Amino acid sequence: SSDKDAISHLLGNRSAQIREETLDQLIDRAPDYPEWHQPLVERPELPPTAAGKLARFVAENLISVLERRKDLKKDQLEAVREVVQRRIASGEFEKREAPAEEPKKKAQKGAPAEPAKGKADGKDAATAAAGEEEEEPAYDKAVAMHAKKKLTDKEVAKALAANDVKFARAALSVLAGIPPEAVTKVLNTHSAKGVVALTWKAGLPADLAVKIQVKLGHVPPSQTLNPRNGNQYPLSEDDMNWQLEFFTGMTTTGLR
Repeated sequence: SSDKDAISHLLGNRSAQIREETLDQLIDRAPDYPEWHQPLVERPELPPTAAGKLARFVAENLISVLERRKDLKKDQLEAVREVVQRRIASGEFEKREAPAEEPKKKAQKGAPAEPAKGKADGKDAATAAAGEEEEEPAYDKAVAMHAKKKLTDKEVAKALAANDVKFARAALSVLAGIPPEAVTKVLNTHSAKGVVALTWKAGLPADLAVKIQVKLGHVPPSQTLNPRNGNQYPLSEDDMNWQLEFFTGMTTTGLR
């Protein structure tokens, strides 16, 4: 599904911030999704119990990746090795040699780590900042209209019809009570479920969610989620809250 693919994409994006609680939930679901295994094993920061959980179901080559991680503490590595021993005892893995420890390299004081990457990151940050500045007038307009109770679904529909993407995105942010950068994160995944959840959070009608999926989320028309029974949202409230929790990295309870 597009939702599964969007999660795979986010997991593979090492710079994407994912809450520890959300990562734990994904690891619990991961046995059913082999394509998530490698990006999970290679995530820059894993929750304390994650390595032991992953070791229960990932392939043997990915176990080796876990064992070579430099950021795992002794007890985390021991948890991985205990699981491996159980899988060997069950006949799932063949008996293997303990991984050889690589010699530690002395860190040079003051030496910049990956300087080329740093420059690229700086450039990306500058580009992102410029984009945020461009969004500000639209956001201010949306806030002002909302204060006067004029930020209606009709105004959002008009913005979509006029291809005023910046204002439509700003309106979603204000109506949903979600920061603009979080709205951008949801829309950039091109996940139909994520965009539907965002539109629901904004209190907009379900038929407008279809246009928002296509115009702002760039979801292919053949993959959009359409309203049920006229104008009912196609997902359960729990599912939409989960989508927002995952894609925005925030707790949505009480924001609506």
